[in-house]
Amino acid sequence: MTQTGTLDLSRVTLLVYVLAALELACLFMQSSVMPYLSRRLGLDSVAFGYQQTIFGVLQLLGGPVFGRFADQRGARAAFTLSFLASSALYLLLAAACSPALPGVPLLFASRLPGALMHTLPAAQMAITDLSAPEERPAALGRLGLCFGVGVIFGSLLGGTLSSTCGIQCPVIVALVVNLLGAILSFTCIPTSTKGASARAQAALPGKLHQTHPRCWASPSFGHHWS
Repeated sequence: MTQTGTLDLSRVTLLVYVLAALELACLFMQSSVMPYLSRRLGLDSVAFGYQQTIFGVLQLLGGPVFGRFADQRGARAAFTLSFLASSALYLLLAAACSPALPGVPLLFASRLPGALMHTLPAAQMAITDLSAPEERPAALGRLGLCFGVGVIFGSLLGGTLSSTCGIQCPVIVALVVNLLGAILSFTCIPTSTKGASARAQAALPGKLHQTHPRCWASPSFGHHWS
């Protein structure tokens, strides 16, 4: 990898941060409209709790499966799968907002793709691979900043869009953003990020390659180092 490759590595890292922030913003965007959509469909607080529980359980069960998939197929496949699953969730949720369709079954069905929505763990995997060991704590810490950005802007946009353009608008925006995220993931993220940081460090121009000292034996003086 040349210096250009190192620059591309920085761009991939920045893209991972952007994708994580966008996915989290969309997640909190739809979370802000879920109570109102459930109420409009005639569900009480118990039914709303059920659907939230289903989403959490599916995420818990799908986590190990997604982790195994990401380890075998690499960062590109992991990000693409997560964004496609998110797109399916928002598509079903948008359909549930339509009065012409059975809203309650579609609302519960929209929880199912949550088993494969794991963009943040995929981002943690990619950042760990793309960052040098001494930079890794700070690099992973920036994902916390992405989480905060997603919470703030997702909740703000969800409330603003639903009050001005209707309850379906935030869901459609989230659908479009996640489809865009799937395209960016498939076209801009390397197939595998494993060892990327080590290769970039080894290829830095002017880097001094340290060699181990050689030991040779002498019958008179024992071991000497050269």
